[in-house]
Amino acid sequence: MFFSYYHRSSNRMETANVIVKLVSIATILTIGNIAPGFAQERLVPTGISTSDCVAPTISTSKTTAHQRFDRQYCTKNNPGNSQKIRACQQNSAEQKQVTFFTDRCGSKGIYFIGINGVEYQLKRTGGNLTRPPYLTGSFVGKGIRVNVKEIRSIKKTNEDGIEGGELEVLVTITQGKNTEQITGILSYGP
Repeated sequence: MFFSYYHRSSNRMETANVIVKLVSIATILTIGNIAPGFAQERLVPTGISTSDCVAPTISTSKTTAHQRFDRQYCTKNNPGNSQKIRACQQNSAEQKQVTFFTDRCGSKGIYFIGINGVEYQLKRTGGNLTRPPYLTGSFVGKGIRVNVKEIRSIKKTNEDGIEGGELEVLVTITQGKNTEQITGILSYGP
């Protein structure tokens, strides 16, 4: 009887060990499939140069993710001058908004977006060009897709009476396997 009990108990332990090993293997495989997504870099909208004309732009509030790109910008544009780098970083920290999308006054169908400190040129693939809001629609560029959808009107006209004023928009940016959705303000103001 003791042998029979021991044998059943031993079989249960072996079964339990096999189950634990299978669960461990399944967990490792699951983590292996999930982990690459965690390692991917966020798509952070970063500043771009705008033209002197009154071009429509999209901006958004800065987050802590912008600090790294502000530091890179300041270091790159003030090499070796720590005083200028500090002043640039202080000025960047005081700016609460970042303008990251524009057409620079209709620059022959080319649009510009700043992502992770890099400026990309885009071409329109969908949307309406005959009436405001002109920056809504679909756009593509080198390795990047952008879709801009109107959420709601904030102001009907800007200070100069230009139709369109300000709109809240949803900007969906896709680069490779990364996709980021950003709520921004599309503005037609100076």
